[in-house]
Amino acid sequence: MIKDASSAATTAPSTAMNAPLDNLWAPVPRDSGAHGPFDRRAEASSLELWLDIHRWSLGAAALCAAALAGAAAHSAAAQRGTPWRRLLA
Repeated sequence: MIKDASSAATTAPSTAMNAPLDNLWAPVPRDSGAHGPFDRRAEASSLELWLDIHRWSLGAAALCAAALAGAAAHSAAAQRGTPWRRLLA
């Protein structure tokens, strides 16, 4: 535990992206708002975010598609006269 504390004390300043501490006692002269060094990597949209937001809708659509596929298979088996249990075996 002592080693962890000493390691944290010596490595914490270097992990802060080597940014100067010019706003420690006073605000910086410019207002950068929500901008910073990661602006170049920022994207306007994200597929992962869209999928996360719409997960319930996508799950419901997948459930409906599976139900429709099952109903179509059942209907096709009924038209051929094949017992439904033989399709599952």
